[in-house]
Amino acid sequence: MKAILDFFTNNERWHELDKALTSAFEKIKGETRNIYSWVRYFRQKDMQNDLKHDLIDAEMAKHDELIKSLQIQVSMLNEEIKNMQINQKTGPFPDQVRTKSGPEFRTRIEKKMIAISRPIKKDYIIQQISDMIGKGGYSTKQIETIIVREKMLCGRTAFYDYLKEMKLKNQIGFIDDGKKRVIIPRQD
Repeated sequence: MKAILDFFTNNERWHELDKALTSAFEKIKGETRNIYSWVRYFRQKDMQNDLKHDLIDAEMAKHDELIKSLQIQVSMLNEEIKNMQINQKTGPFPDQVRTKSGPEFRTRIEKKMIAISRPIKKDYIIQQISDMIGKGGYSTKQIETIIVREKMLCGRTAFYDYLKEMKLKNQIGFIDDGKKRVIIPRQD
């Protein structure tokens, strides 16, 4: 009987050990499945992050190109500003010699030459204004800027006097399109 008791006691121990081992391996299998699901999740996230990173790199490359083109434009504008400043110092006619301003004593010949050239200059300025109006697309302010500031053909007051004269002669008309006043040629 002792052999039978030993067999059952040993067998019960084996069953308990078997149950414990089975339970432990089931827990290990569950944990392994859990770990693999986390690994798959992290791989998927890593691939998504790689795609996002590549997209961001492409966007950054585009922005770098835009920044470079803007820097080139800024340097070109700075160069134009320098040239304009130089032109302002020398004037539109660099060979022209500046004389003293203020009261001048002119000879009769000088006064006569100025009187003769004044109408010619006026006709020239009116022709320049007409040409710009004919091209179209210029506002009154833009034409004023070109004639008065850039070309320095006359002063602001004279410019508007010429426009008034052209309007009275029915050569031009004005249209307000909301933001700016546009000069239009008249064909009568």
